[in-house]
Amino acid sequence: MNVFCSSCEKILEVPDTAAGRKIRCPCCRAVFRADGHAVEQAVTAKAPVPSASARPTADDAAHADDQPSLASPGRRSRREPAPFGPVKFRALVKTKTAALKKGNYEAAIDEQGMLIKKNRKETIDLPLGTPIAHKGKNLIDVEIDGEWSTIAVMRFRTYNQRFSQALVDFMNGNLKRLDIADYEIPWPMFILVLVPWGIPIITLGGALPIVLGAAVSGANFAIISRENWSPSMRVVI
Repeated sequence: MNVFCSSCEKILEVPDTAAGRKIRCPCCRAVFRADGHAVEQAVTAKAPVPSASARPTADDAAHADDQPSLASPGRRSRREPAPFGPVKFRALVKTKTAALKKGNYEAAIDEQGMLIKKNRKETIDLPLGTPIAHKGKNLIDVEIDGEWSTIAVMRFRTYNQRFSQALVDFMNGNLKRLDIADYEIPWPMFILVLVPWGIPIITLGGALPIVLGAAVSGANFAIISRENWSPSMRVVI
């Protein structure tokens, strides 16, 4: 679907699911409600029609159930990516801001952006288009209420460096959807983490076998988590 930004007079291409919602123009950063009818008015008025991409935000807005659609009923546009459910992870805040103190928070990423659960009653909503950057490893920098905060992205059984990079790409509109299965460590790899715990079992316990089993298990976990090594290399090592 195409929409018209009245601020910079550009026609933007957005997913059909953004109809009726507020979006942020990537060119002038203005926020406005996505309305396909405005394009027809702009074309009629001979307004400039350069193409750009816009990112929908998670601001409160009406859904597009009452918007006209050219797609067949029950079918999704071929250009529109399939929806994905919320992907939960832990956000370890390393830089204190007015909105967030240092600490470990529950967080999630979905089609509308990123959510950080500040407490039981308050959740920080970071819509798509929020200034965000990958800082290396599993660290991201994100702007929250005008202040930049460094956050470590952590998720169990996940290549956290690749996942954090994908999270940034999705928030910036460079990735259409985020499939968490593409960033998870295969379960068979975890057999290598569990096997060393057979040491204290075979030796019928004792402090030294337990310490040895824990050490080898931890080392194996560190090895299978190495994202820049091939799976076969990790298994051999």
